[in-house]
This record gives sequence, structure tokens and C-alpha cells, in this order.
Amino acid sequence: MGSDRTPRILIVDDNKEFQDYVATLLQREGYETATADDGDQALSLVSVREFDLIISDMFMPNKDGLEFITALKSMRRGIPVIGMSGRVKGPSQPFLTAAEAFGAIRTFVKPFEPREFLDCVNSVVAAGANPERRSSV
Repeated sequence: MGSDRTPRILIVDDNKEFQDYVATLLQREGYETATADDGDQALSLVSVREFDLIISDMFMPNKDGLEFITALKSMRRGIPVIGMSGRVKGPSQPFLTAAEAFGAIRTFVKPFEPREFLDCVNSVVAAGANPERRSSV
């Protein structure tokens, strides 16, 4: 399994407590993490670092999740995105459905079941590690 680099995951969410929670879950699984407070900050990070997966909230200031996914696709194809939202009483479900239509490979409603979330992350990162699935941009 060729690469010695620890898989990197970017967590994009305007809620610092949630960023810390997800980062802790992922670090315990052996991942390297970085965080961004909104889509603009995330795009800046993606422009200078490689990430194996991005986990993005849908409702954020400056650039929301759908705007971020759209900009990301035009910038770098092939970085998988998992979309999330905690607004279950509001427009969450249509927004999460739209996230998948825009290119998110999976969506979760916060709070999520940690094991189900980690199983999803592990399978996405493992699939991305397969050289046949990597495409050069």
C-alpha cells in the first residue's frame, strides 16, 4: 500500500466545538486533520495542501456548503466531500439532498452516530488510496 503519508481530512464548519469533536474522532482513527470556519477559508487551504477527504457543514457564513462544493469541483476534481447539517427542523434535508446532487458522496445529519460516520470515512479514504481511483487534474 504505497504511501507513507497519513491521510489528511479537512473539517469545514463554523462551530468550533463541532470541529474539535470531529477532529478528535478522526485523530483517534489515525488521520491528520485541519479545520476551516467556512468555505472561503477551506478553499484557501485546499489551494496549498493535499486532502484525502473534506467534511463540510452546509450552513456557514461567507460561503455555504453548496457554494464550497461547487467551487471545489472547479478547482480540484477528485477530492471526496461528506456533507453535514444540524438543522433538522429547518431546510436540512433538501439542502443535504442538494449537496449530494452537487457532488457530496454522502451526507449526515448532526448529531450523527460516530461509528457509522467513521466507517464511512474509513471506506472513502481507503477507496481514494486505490491508485486506479485517483485521477490527475
